[in-house]
Amino acid sequence: MAAAMRMSFYICNVAPSPWDSVKSKNVDEYNSWTLFRYSSIKIPYIDSSLCQNLYFDKTRDLHGHVVNLGVFVQSSTLPFDDMKVGLDRFGGVNGEIAKEIWTKLNANASVKFYKTMGTFDAKGNPVGFYEDLRLHRIDYAMNMIFFRYFWKLQTYPHESSAICIISYKDRSTIGSLRELLSTITSTFWIIVIIGSVILNIALKFLLNENISSSCLELLRMIISVSSLKEPQQYTRRFFFAYIIVLTMMTNFYFQSSLSSISIAPSSKPVIDSEESLLKSDLIIYGRASMRSFLNLSDPKHKERYVNEEFPKCAKRLLQGQRVACISGCISSRYNIYEGGRVHISEEKRHTFMSFAVRDNWPLYFRVNQILRRMSEGGLIVLFRRREMRLFKRPPRFRKSIKRITMRDANFAFYVWNVGVVVSSCVFMCEIFLAKIKTKISVAF
Repeated sequence: MAAAMRMSFYICNVAPSPWDSVKSKNVDEYNSWTLFRYSSIKIPYIDSSLCQNLYFDKTRDLHGHVVNLGVFVQSSTLPFDDMKVGLDRFGGVNGEIAKEIWTKLNANASVKFYKTMGTFDAKGNPVGFYEDLRLHRIDYAMNMIFFRYFWKLQTYPHESSAICIISYKDRSTIGSLRELLSTITSTFWIIVIIGSVILNIALKFLLNENISSSCLELLRMIISVSSLKEPQQYTRRFFFAYIIVLTMMTNFYFQSSLSSISIAPSSKPVIDSEESLLKSDLIIYGRASMRSFLNLSDPKHKERYVNEEFPKCAKRLLQGQRVACISGCISSRYNIYEGGRVHISEEKRHTFMSFAVRDNWPLYFRVNQILRRMSEGGLIVLFRRREMRLFKRPPRFRKSIKRITMRDANFAFYVWNVGVVVSSCVFMCEIFLAKIKTKISVAF
């Protein structure tokens, strides 16, 4: 009956040897499709055994099939070496992953270069390789992207990442007495007052003097002037020497701390959170795709955001410009390092990394399977560790030491002048108290 009806069965592209090629058509310069036929005349009856040879993985070996790739070359994370051949010309983790996938599938690559990363314009239209992915001009973008919900199709999230904010550190010196006093906490003043009262009372009993005389004696110890009176008993002399050493050590610690404040400028990060970034008046530089990670609902904040690649923003920071950069934490540590002038914030907005592909791509599930196995097997971690050797390192410590000049030592002369003034006041008070004591003794 099957032979009388002359039924024919058809399948596209790949089929076992009993199937006959019927028609072929070139879709473009690299890709084509072929229609195969199996006539019912060749078999006495039709059953499920006819299709048993068709259940196999047609993507296990692509036999040189050309895959259209898109790439945005970056000197840090996706470098390009034209001295090499094929996919070996692309380096970094992105290049290593692409080379492993397409070597495994035995595929050839047709690469299209882009000037920027794929993004979306103000009207929501795709730009760059996103536009070509939408129009099926390319199949796969080699640059890994943050896993986002607005793109139709993405690969398996093979790696975790986060967003970091990079800013210039605020380095300022003490320029006035008010700024100096603001650096000293209230706890310090409380400890000084309590300690002074205790030492004053101790000197009163050791020297058998009144409160005013013991207070002047304590001031003489603080400003390192010789004492007017000493205890007569050995035990009291021991405690008296102990108080002298204690005041000298406290005085030395306090003066050295003041000198360090003047010589070593204070360094603290300008930006360490999204809230502090929005409250600041800094211009924000970052890719257009990074804009959605910030809450820029205020029109003033939108005007502050400038589309620029992170390596250019890093150069601005190293030149001393007061700007803020937003980038992936992995990319940021390639172009700059946490040092004396630049601060990299803690990881914000944790997310995952994936690759953007076109929709209805026949190789999507096969590529996903390979990516998942590479991630679970630790191969991507190995690629990342190799890449860490290219991270920027801080310069040697000896090169970063700042030499102390006479201008930096001015604070020591200021302290000396203050000591002269205080000692003069103490000397005048002693003369005044001595005259009063003499008059009182003569009167009685």
